Amino acid sequence: MKHAPLPFDASKRYYAFLDPSGGRSDSFTLALSHREAEKIIIDRVEEVRAPFDPSSVVKEFSTLMKQYKIYEASSDRYAGVWPPASFLKEGIIINTAELSASDLYLEFQPLMAMGRVEMPLNEKLCLQFQMLERRTRTGGKDSVDHPPGLHDDMANSVAGAAYLAAKQEFITVDEKLRQFGPHRPGDKPETPEVDTRSAEEIMHEFMSEGGKNARPIRTKN
Repeated sequence: MKHAPLPFDASKRYYAFLDPSGGRSDSFTLALSHREAEKIIIDRVEEVRAPFDPSSVVKEFSTLMKQYKIYEASSDRYAGVWPPASFLKEGIIINTAELSASDLYLEFQPLMAMGRVEMPLNEKLCLQFQMLERRTRTGGKDSVDHPPGLHDDMANSVAGAAYLAAKQEFITVDEKLRQFGPHRPGDKPETPEVDTRSAEEIMHEFMSEGGKNARPIRTKN
């Protein structure tokens, strides 16, 4: 399913993946995602095409991430050392991606095949995914990459954002209560203290002591 870019929702937890560029030839891209049960929602995809000033894009993307309460993001592992330093100045922590772009695509493919991913309406993004080529390398492991002369900046960011959301364990509030209850496993529920005094006795103690050291008013139902 495809949709328009989605606004911030305070009830969601968002993830961000960046594919940085120095601004000469490749685009600088950002994808935001969140998870709803088994669904991976790509909320929006941003692209700044070259040429551009990298520092300006860092500020622009930092502002956008903060609007979604994101202060920590992942970046393509081949982006170099400058993105973490640049984003840190804007209050955003950047972690190098756990997986290469190829491995992210291999993780992304089954998610798409199962219909678990919803993406924004973006023809260029769809085209980048369609142009990806899968090859079997020596040793039998598959690799996925764009053809020579083409780009996959947006697709890389989306695959990364989907991976970040997919790997997070999704537990609803109801599930947490069923698993742990209001107490830790093994704890005995506390029995609330019940005040057996009458209302008149409580008021008399309160008035006689001027309200000092008076016990909480908690009467029996």
